[in-house]
Parts: sequence; C-alpha cells; structure tokens
Amino acid sequence: SRRHEHQIGGQHEEDVSRAQHPLGQLGAFEVPSFQVSVVDAVGAGDTFCAQLALGHAAGLPLAQAVRRACAAGALATTAHGAQTAMPTAGQVERLLTHAS
Repeated sequence: SRRHEHQIGGQHEEDVSRAQHPLGQLGAFEVPSFQVSVVDAVGAGDTFCAQLALGHAAGLPLAQAVRRACAAGALATTAHGAQTAMPTAGQVERLLTHAS
C-alpha cells in the first residue's frame, strides 16, 4: 500500500490509499481507505476489531464488515484516547455514506 505522511500545525495527517487486511485462511483483501485527520491512534485497532466482530455477528458479508471496521478504525484516530474516541454507529454510517 502507498503511504503519505506529513505534519500540519502539530496535527499528523496520513493518507493510505488502500489498506490490505490479512484474514488468515481467507487470504487478504484490499479496502479503499478513508481520509481523516489523525490526532491519536490509540484504540484504533481495538475499534476495528470490535466493529468487525459486530459486523460478523450481524451476518454482514465479510467485505462489508471489513469496510465498516475500517471506517470505525479511521474515525477512532480523529480524537484523543481510546474509549472516548470510539465512534458511534451514526458516525460510521455518515463516513461510509460520504465516502461512497
């Protein structure tokens, strides 16, 4: 995946044009990334995993569950902290709608 990073006024911004997610025996797939202004990455992985588990439990197709998890993980980097930065379902929906 291509990665571009730069500092702007003390905020770290990162653009990852496509992310690869290994999924064990299922292989891996690429998911278009979401552009966000990164403030703090703490909790982003936990948020991704939680949203992926929720998508799986809801019976979503794997590709859709991974896309939602990517959106949630991206949003989790836009605020400080772990639990306080976890996005709501509405925030994930808005990002998904805006990115489509």
